[in-house]
Amino acid sequence: MLRLAYKTQLAPRSATLAWVRTPWGGLGQVFGASRLMTMHRATVANEVHEILPDIAFPVVISNFGDCEVTLRPKTAVGRV
Repeated sequence: MLRLAYKTQLAPRSATLAWVRTPWGGLGQVFGASRLMTMHRATVANEVHEILPDIAFPVVISNFGDCEVTLRPKTAVGRV
């Protein structure tokens, strides 16, 4: 489970760099959470990262909606 490390604001129809963390480490492929798309019309870019446990790393989150979205810390945004 990927959770946001900090509060993040997503501008309408744009991509934003967000910092996330997970308790697991190793090489992993990042997938977006489907709930993020259905609730906020946003998704995480599919990427491969070398992950260190509980250390924040950047991912790209795209907002496809017409409104600004604010995501709180610890919001689940994806999975590894």
